[in-house]
Amino acid sequence: MDCPVCNTENPSEARFCQRCGSPLPDPAADAGGLIGQVVGGRYRIKRVIGEGGMGVVYEAEQRMGEGMRKVAIKTLLPELSHDHAIVSRFHRESGTVAQLEHPNTIRFYDFGETPTGQLYIAMEYVKGRSLTDLIEEGPIPVERTLRILRQVCGALEEAHDLGIVHRDLKPDNIVLTTRAGEDDFVKVLDFGIAKRIGPQSDNQTKLTQQGMVLGTPPYMSPEQLAGEVVSPESDIYSLGIIAFEMLTGRLPFDADTPWQWASKHMTEAPPPPSTLTSQPIPQQVERAVLHALEKQREDRPRHALDFYRELSGEPPRVRTQPGGPGRTEPGDGPMGRARTESAPVVPAYSTEAAVAAPIPPPPMRRSKMGWVLAVGGVSLAMGLVAAALYMKPGSPGSSGSEPGQPTPTQSGTTEIAPLVEGTTAPTAEPPPPETAPTQTSSKKAPAPPKTTQPPITLPPVVTTPIPTATATPTQPPPPPPPTATQPPPTATQPPPPPPPTSTAKPPGGLKLPGRPSGPTGDAACTASGSAAQSGNIEGAVSLYNKCASTGGSGGALNTAKGRIQAAAPGVVKQRAFLGNCAGARSAANAASSIGAGGPAQAQLSRTNCK
Repeated sequence: MDCPVCNTENPSEARFCQRCGSPLPDPAADAGGLIGQVVGGRYRIKRVIGEGGMGVVYEAEQRMGEGMRKVAIKTLLPELSHDHAIVSRFHRESGTVAQLEHPNTIRFYDFGETPTGQLYIAMEYVKGRSLTDLIEEGPIPVERTLRILRQVCGALEEAHDLGIVHRDLKPDNIVLTTRAGEDDFVKVLDFGIAKRIGPQSDNQTKLTQQGMVLGTPPYMSPEQLAGEVVSPESDIYSLGIIAFEMLTGRLPFDADTPWQWASKHMTEAPPPPSTLTSQPIPQQVERAVLHALEKQREDRPRHALDFYRELSGEPPRVRTQPGGPGRTEPGDGPMGRARTESAPVVPAYSTEAAVAAPIPPPPMRRSKMGWVLAVGGVSLAMGLVAAALYMKPGSPGSSGSEPGQPTPTQSGTTEIAPLVEGTTAPTAEPPPPETAPTQTSSKKAPAPPKTTQPPITLPPVVTTPIPTATATPTQPPPPPPPTATQPPPTATQPPPPPPPTSTAKPPGGLKLPGRPSGPTGDAACTASGSAAQSGNIEGAVSLYNKCASTGGSGGALNTAKGRIQAAAPGVVKQRAFLGNCAGARSAANAASSIGAGGPAQAQLSRTNCK
């Protein structure tokens, strides 16, 4: 056999050239695949690790002096490798991953084209088990959970400091291996759909909108599901879901469809982890997890290592601003807080267990890893929530697990008593010249300009009218007050008992029931129309229902409904074309749920997904 590099003749059974050491192709290799072929003149393909609808991941070997190094080769299908937008995106992502050097991040070696023109990435081959496998065994002890999360937070911190957001953080993308005798050594995979934020992101946003980028609904943040901007806090929300699942063996929310996942993440408060497991969970750990799961990104930790410090009970870092003093409040890191619109979200694909950075298979299949890259000609901007249901094969739609059994992808919900945002009750009948008592409230609901009475039974003195001149707390009292020399009323008369929940903030900073985050009323209808036009029918319907339930006007509701009805057929057609039948049906059914699904159902009947 002649060496393709130096043309030296070698024995037929040789694997490497006896003169230059270059890998030799396998003459018995399958003509339809890459096994036995040499890629990039350095990597000899040995076997398939995983495959899916977008490409294949191979195990390969590279000659390193007298030894060999195992390498994972991730390839794209030929038809995708010749798409200009995909090629541009592929090279951009390769450059993104190449910047990451943290020991807990998968290492990137090389990228290029195979002899047949397929794009490939050569990266570190890691032998181990996914965090998903560990979670399936049941709740993980707190100490072990913190040891694993510390490494994940370190990898994310480096990426965030470089202005890179992962966007698909989940247990499948966290691999546990043994390194230098240390168990549970973490490798974070699949920065392949990572997004750069900040000044350099504009061109990337335009490029990404040529195709589609995805996440996995059970682990996606509310803003990503709503098609809003992505930021480091989006990754921290996903990390909070992972931490919750590690501690309890189940997800904080239970859903059967992508549409339901979106609704749960956007509106439902997660239960405290301690209510779903028998293992004791320290209070600071529970508070930290619920802090990471806040609906509004500004209410979450801004930095991954700050989140870990909350988990472990360590004091906050002192951050030094350029030209200013240090401060302990988590601040803006080197990347600042610049953000860019997120790319549209499409169905999440995953593949069989392989610890190399994976490639997505067809929809509706749960697996041990996922490679997040998909192609489409239509911009589905608002986060196409119809990602293939993230569940194990053999149990589609399963949601009826026993409370004590760990459920990797779905879990039962635990009702929690409604929390009432309390206000401080008046302590006594104020004299007419005195100012009215100042209302206090939690940070979630800023005090209104006028003092309002709390919803409790007040003493008879409350019937005494308070002069209008003193209704505004900021108005100075008229001089001289008759009781200026007397002690305040609270000094001589005890106040009535406060309401049960008073002004204390709910544990973990949970949002109060009845005050859903995001737009309400006509603003929700406007957001619904935007979501529909950008391709997220499920999110649009959710916002439409929110508009209806929060006092939206008839005109706004009709406009939003019309936009959903107009956009749904195109979304159904696009998803069906990509082979995502579950997503196509989900969009059609979502539109039908508000009486706007006629055209979408008709389009569905004309596809192979009917």
